[in-house]
Amino acid sequence: MKKIWIVAIALIVGGFLGLYIGYARSPTTSENSSASISSSSPASAELSANMRQLGENQITWTRMYLIDVASANGFADADLNRLMKNAKDIGNVFQPYYGNTTRDTVTKLLKQNISDMVAFAKATKAQDTHAQSAARTDLDNNANQIADFLAKTNSNLTDSDMRFMMQSYLNTTRQEALDIFSNKYQPSVADYDKVHQQMLQIADTLSIGIRQQFPERF
Repeated sequence: MKKIWIVAIALIVGGFLGLYIGYARSPTTSENSSASISSSSPASAELSANMRQLGENQITWTRMYLIDVASANGFADADLNRLMKNAKDIGNVFQPYYGNTTRDTVTKLLKQNISDMVAFAKATKAQDTHAQSAARTDLDNNANQIADFLAKTNSNLTDSDMRFMMQSYLNTTRQEALDIFSNKYQPSVADYDKVHQQMLQIADTLSIGIRQQFPERF
């Protein structure tokens, strides 16, 4: 009987040890990656929080703009000004690591992204399929330019990964616009929830990439 208890205890301990080792070796997910960054140092926590906040600002003010354009309540121009400011704020995050040229390029590309989304929104509201198609093409090209530039700037990022994330975010945002202008309110909320997760993934990927490229800063 004593031997049976010893074997049972050994199996239990071994099982817990196996679970621990498996967890320790599991790949980092987008949900816990930001937590690991945030806990490593104050500088990492600040970068992660800033990147996430700016990403959330982007999707929030984009949604506000789309809703205000659809309702023609007069707030759209103020939303657009706030979006353009956010593009500049995002560029500023890159400045301490890459300098003024990269800051300016990121800001320029993001402002173009916003302008292309404005064109898409206005064309969608006007039911101008030709202008909508042109704006869609411009958005796709711009998203790829952003992805490629970020990958070129940081060797820890790849063209394919960044393009996939940018296009996924862009496709969901366009669907959100289509649902808003079609008065599909509940689906537009689901779109926003989805784009929120996509944006946080982009933000965390950029934070991790910067940390890997400049470990001495963290």
